Amino acid sequence: MANSRKQSGLGFIRRFVEEQRQGKVWTDWLCKGLGCDRHDNFARSLPYTFENGYDGAIVDNELLNRTSVVSDSPTPERLPDLKMQVDQWIQYEEHRIFVSHEERDFERNNTVFTVSFGVWDIWHYSLWERDASKAAVMTSMAILFEQLNILARYRPGVKVILPTAVDPTFLPGWHRIRKDEKGRDISVEVLHNAIFLVDLWNQELKTRFSHWDRGTVHVFDTGTWFIKQIRDRQLLSMNLDFPTRAASSVKKVITMNGPWDEVSVPCVHHGEKNHPIEAEVNGDVPTCETPERYLFWDDVSLGPTAHKLIGTKLSELIKVARWQSEIELRSRK
Repeated sequence: MANSRKQSGLGFIRRFVEEQRQGKVWTDWLCKGLGCDRHDNFARSLPYTFENGYDGAIVDNELLNRTSVVSDSPTPERLPDLKMQVDQWIQYEEHRIFVSHEERDFERNNTVFTVSFGVWDIWHYSLWERDASKAAVMTSMAILFEQLNILARYRPGVKVILPTAVDPTFLPGWHRIRKDEKGRDISVEVLHNAIFLVDLWNQELKTRFSHWDRGTVHVFDTGTWFIKQIRDRQLLSMNLDFPTRAASSVKKVITMNGPWDEVSVPCVHHGEKNHPIEAEVNGDVPTCETPERYLFWDDVSLGPTAHKLIGTKLSELIKVARWQSEIELRSRK
């Protein structure tokens, strides 16, 4: 969860986490597009010491831990879930005692929250049986909107951006650990379940937001955007006669017809299950020559161009929505 706000008299960006090595993330580009000069990020990334492979923040850690298969192994390390991130924001706000009433009023009217979850929830729940995984998604969605209600209590008329979930089966990390050497899914049931859960998550998100009246919500269909990037690149590849063209000619045609050279292989190789390889630990990260032409930065993260495209597009959509709202407000007067 992050929030961005434009503040009078203050020209700085405060961060709770360092920028990812691939550059600005989409919330940074969103902040830039909206003209804000402060960006608080309450999300966290996994440390390199993490030993459980791929993982990320989910809506509710208790739900996952409570329903997971019981074993003698200790509970895996978890990042702060949405509940914890909202609590951290509330605590942060309550400790800001040297803020004037005018500044708080300004922030109340000019803060935008971004709440982006779903990928890692679906990643985990796709391993469960259909009924249990479906119930977990529905519970997660109920909790997500409960947390939005809490934000709305602290910030009446809260403005929220909710991206839809992307399909994790298209991530390089999925292919690395859930496919065999021939590229076949180890469990077709898990694959089908993940696809089902993505659709369920996004449908439920759109349904609930349409009935939510505690603030303003912008739902950005990240899932559809994500699939389109991959499909467009694949179609371009199929329409080109690669064997009869020189490599430089092929690259030139691709550059002219789309932003991506590669949509399946990441720019950075992290080794088995996203564990850092020895060269990376020593500071010599094996990185592609043109990271801006790769859809993925690593096995589970989008690259710099993807982040820029999403953040810029979102800021444009919000500006249009804001302009339309102002026109409607004036027409009522």
